[in-house]
Amino acid sequence: MDLVQEIEKMQRELNTLAEEKNNILSDPEIYQQSCIIDNMIVQFMKLGDSKG
Repeated sequence: MDLVQEIEKMQRELNTLAEEKNNILSDPEIYQQSCIIDNMIVQFMKLGDSKG
């Protein structure tokens, strides 16, 4: 699975998790998952820069 597909999958999972939680803004699990996705996006951007 490539990085873009993995990011999209994790974003869908995060949306599902957020729907299950009451106070998503202060939930550490949601924050952690969001940070992981952000880091993956940064990796993807760096890969794009190295190709260009």
